[in-house]
Amino acid sequence: MIDPTYFIAPFALLYAFYIIIVYVAIYARKKILEEGRNWRGVPMFLGGIAFFVVIGIIYFGIFTFYYLFFAAYIILPILIIVPLVIAYKANSKIERKDVVGYQVIHKKMSWSETVGIIGPVLVLIGCAILFFESFLYIFWGWYGIGYLSPLFTWFCSLIGFAGVILGVKGRSYGRFFCFLAGVLAIAGRFIPIQEWTVLTFSYFFFEPFLLGIGGILCVISQNDFFMYYLKGRELHEEFINIEVEIDKIDDLKLFLQEKLGSDWDKIKISLEAYQAGELDKNTFITTAVKNIGNKFIDIFKERKRGKLNDL
Repeated sequence: MIDPTYFIAPFALLYAFYIIIVYVAIYARKKILEEGRNWRGVPMFLGGIAFFVVIGIIYFGIFTFYYLFFAAYIILPILIIVPLVIAYKANSKIERKDVVGYQVIHKKMSWSETVGIIGPVLVLIGCAILFFESFLYIFWGWYGIGYLSPLFTWFCSLIGFAGVILGVKGRSYGRFFCFLAGVLAIAGRFIPIQEWTVLTFSYFFFEPFLLGIGGILCVISQNDFFMYYLKGRELHEEFINIEVEIDKIDDLKLFLQEKLGSDWDKIKISLEAYQAGELDKNTFITTAVKNIGNKFIDIFKERKRGKLNDL
């Protein structure tokens, strides 16, 4: 007989560690979006750790909730999803800098963006577990189950991976691949091919349903599928610190006159006050953006791009 009390402690420790990872990753994303910090690798690194932690949570959770039978396969996905939802909701009012440089858009994360984040994560977890399990059973041919079930499971996981990869590439139709993978995996659980074997092979039973839930979330996210990640990458690439860029220009007055044209007169007085020491740099930039708008930011972005292209 299995004694669930032996698994409660490791399950609780892993789950607490998972919650910490989620909140640290969200904090790093917040700093990237708000301040343009060069921390892109932090969420990715923590995400990799979280992936293996979730597998551990699932393994120990199965035995912790052993006597709840099939209810465990509902409880575990909920326990994994809830911290993600709470963390993203808690940081949904992040100041997301669209052109990053004193133009700040206060944007509340929509429901479609939220599910567009959670869906791919669940798909990745489900696909990775199914892929690993099917590979082992194809390689060793355990229990005499044959090769049709592992091959079909392997095929489903590849479709899911393809959907996520398309999402990373900015193809919103990748969500339909994720949904298809989930539908096939779940349907295969109810198609018998031998006396004790069904078409979709899964050791823990819940993996196809985890993949299916993720696929559904991907579909209902519509065009916001993976958009949060893509926007974060775009913002990082577009980030520009105008305070730093100003210091790189030898003749700021001549530069602004040439680039702004007729708009130059709108900031002439502010520039003279800044150069005379009557205004600090931050106040000058804020005043210029207020009077001219995006054009003031764009000229510095164009200059930075030009410098990079010359390298």
